[in-house]
Amino acid sequence: MEKYLDIYRAGVTIETFPIVMARVYADIKETTKTRVAAEKTCMEALTYIIDNTDAGEHDKEIDAIMKRMLPGLVDAFFDLAEAKEDAIKSCKFGCFGK
Repeated sequence: MEKYLDIYRAGVTIETFPIVMARVYADIKETTKTRVAAEKTCMEALTYIIDNTDAGEHDKEIDAIMKRMLPGLVDAFFDLAEAKEDAIKSCKFGCFGK
């Protein structure tokens, strides 16, 4: 909970958003069974965070841009995580032993 309180205190900026996204993803991935459900929950959580934090004098503009980018970012983040998991599975019995 403290990590999310830190987000609210500092606000979400373009620079901090990837860190926020990684934290949200990690927490949701642990508790959600399917990718579809996890993506939906991530979108809801990240949209809530964007809506309820202040990024300074250009908050509205930054929020609008981040919300438009959010679906693609969430999808790409999940694709990368799946690719990593697939690589680990395929290398488990031979990548490092040859």
